[in-house]
Amino acid sequence: MKPRLLPLYFYGWNIVWASFLANIANAEGNSSLLGLFFTPLHREFGWSRTAVSGIQSFNRLLEGLFSPLVGPIIDRRGPRALMIAGGVIASLAFILLTQINALWQLYILRGAIMALAFALTSGIVTSTTISKWFVRRRGRAIGFSTMGNNLGNIILVPLSVWTISTWGWRSSWFIFAFITFFCVVVPAALVMRRQPEDMGLLPDGDSDAEPQKPVQGAGAVSTPRAAATLLQERVWTRLEVLRAVPFWLLVLSFSVSSLAVQGINFSLAPYVQDLGFGAGVVATILVVKAVGQFSAASVWGFIIEKADMPTVRVLPFCGLAVSCVFFLMASSQPGLVWLAVIVYGTTLAGTGVTQEVLWANFFGRRTLGTVRSTATPLYVMFGSTGPLLMNAIFDLSGSYRIAFLLFIGFFLVASVLLFAARLPSLRGEPT
Repeated sequence: MKPRLLPLYFYGWNIVWASFLANIANAEGNSSLLGLFFTPLHREFGWSRTAVSGIQSFNRLLEGLFSPLVGPIIDRRGPRALMIAGGVIASLAFILLTQINALWQLYILRGAIMALAFALTSGIVTSTTISKWFVRRRGRAIGFSTMGNNLGNIILVPLSVWTISTWGWRSSWFIFAFITFFCVVVPAALVMRRQPEDMGLLPDGDSDAEPQKPVQGAGAVSTPRAAATLLQERVWTRLEVLRAVPFWLLVLSFSVSSLAVQGINFSLAPYVQDLGFGAGVVATILVVKAVGQFSAASVWGFIIEKADMPTVRVLPFCGLAVSCVFFLMASSQPGLVWLAVIVYGTTLAGTGVTQEVLWANFFGRRTLGTVRSTATPLYVMFGSTGPLLMNAIFDLSGSYRIAFLLFIGFFLVASVLLFAARLPSLRGEPT
């Protein structure tokens, strides 16, 4: 029987493009961007650095708590309704943020309500959906979509600096509302779909005659090809996931690295200011970081398609440890902060791609939303302490030196855990 003819353009790339646009808007939740609001908020209301950093921790904590509700919906219904609802909620919350005059209002709107919005529109929705549409080309597809977040930072950082200095910080929130609606709600309504099988397609646009390339082997199955095929189609319950040793290795690795990344992202702007640089240089450094992530994301996408090799999957986490060494050295040689930011940005891009690819490679496509939403609260809640920890260390010691030393250790621990991780056992019946 002859294989059916396939269209030249695979619909899955529409999913990638819509995710790319959504990630532009999701950059508004980046802790580095929120750090730009620290000085104007402190100047107008007198809120301390620790008090403002607590908003990001609170936001990430709640986002993690919301995610278990989101994951199964992605598996059953797909991402479209979730993203539309999240985009509308975020747009309205940003508009209301223009009217705040008390710290508790900032915690409710930017902390709690935006946490729900981000849970409905962020990577657990977009990257999980992409992983359902791609297997062999999963790394490059996720790498391209994450470039949207980096492009968002490239655009939003200078835009926010200019808006805050020209019209005030309240105007920035209004611009964020406009961007969110047109980058999240509209593309989601037009193109987002659950999985290729719903449209009579196969992952990567393959025909029935084209076998899927194996992701990596598993000891419980005779060949790597058989292991990969079974894992891609296996259905996991939450209890089975929680009993899997590889699940905990991934969770612990992403937890300790997330703590360090969240702390650095939020404190990067004030840290550069503490080195003696002005607002213009701070904005430029944040843009350099975003450009590094943007330019490296697609390259990491191709590299991480070889994530079955432990030495490949640990590369970006080792790179983050090296960047912290340069951040430490910058305290005595401020010019090194540029090198630190370049290394940090280019390797940070790889950690995001690695995380998404490994979850899909280890636990397959069918119930990936359930698996991801089981893991997310664990490492997001742990990571949410990063901004508080880093700024508490600063308040107690007067510098970030101890924090960077801790973070070097965290990134190395994450690398060791990822190196040790292997595919879960294939006990039980796949669908």
